[in-house]
Amino acid sequence: MNNPTPHFLVGALDQDCAGQTLEYAQQIGQILNSQVDCWRTAVDDDKLDDLLAKAQIDCDLLFLSEPTQRHLIARLTQRAPHQKILDQHMPASLWLVRRPRWPIRSILLIVCGEEGEERAEEWAMRIAGVCEAQITALVISPAAPGMYREGTRVQTHLELLLTTNAPIGAQLRRILHRLQLAGMEGRLQQHWGTPDEQIEQEIAIGDHDLVVLTSEKGSKWWRWWMGELVEPLLRWIDRPVLIVR
Repeated sequence: MNNPTPHFLVGALDQDCAGQTLEYAQQIGQILNSQVDCWRTAVDDDKLDDLLAKAQIDCDLLFLSEPTQRHLIARLTQRAPHQKILDQHMPASLWLVRRPRWPIRSILLIVCGEEGEERAEEWAMRIAGVCEAQITALVISPAAPGMYREGTRVQTHLELLLTTNAPIGAQLRRILHRLQLAGMEGRLQQHWGTPDEQIEQEIAIGDHDLVVLTSEKGSKWWRWWMGELVEPLLRWIDRPVLIVR
């Protein structure tokens, strides 16, 4: 997010949500001093390719609303629009708009110690700064291969993670330092259980207005083996999610 005035593209696959999604994106654009300079309504999945082609051109952030109800056959035979978008190698991040909450007063930042998460930090910090929102950084401990699916994890207490020289420790110290320098309100948080259970616990406790996390890399088989985070979250989350590339 080096561009100080990012360009936004808004797409709605559910006509009923089009106006609400556009209004929400314009509110975000206003506080970030950015213009929502392209509006494209995609009323069905057939228009998704056109939307993606547009997003490849001078777009930093794609706002998308999906149909709230999909036919059973479509759910069984077709991938959800957000899945198709996340599989694309495009530079734009995806802001999935579900039941938009405004103003943004609380942001949940998912921290896993993975490469590329600094961009998610930048987005969360920037939005929190202009919204005067609190940031909660939820620490998801690095996973052991395949352990997500069995409901067990190797987890380390937050106090130890903060002192380690591993990437997760350096990242947590960096987040705390950036919050302190900016004079922003924030905290680190940790729960126990599978990654999905940890996020569910924090959402229930914190009632956050926006969830920010980094898109996952690798093939779908690699993500399945290591344990996916983004897709399980999107199956149940009922609020806006910013997936940063």
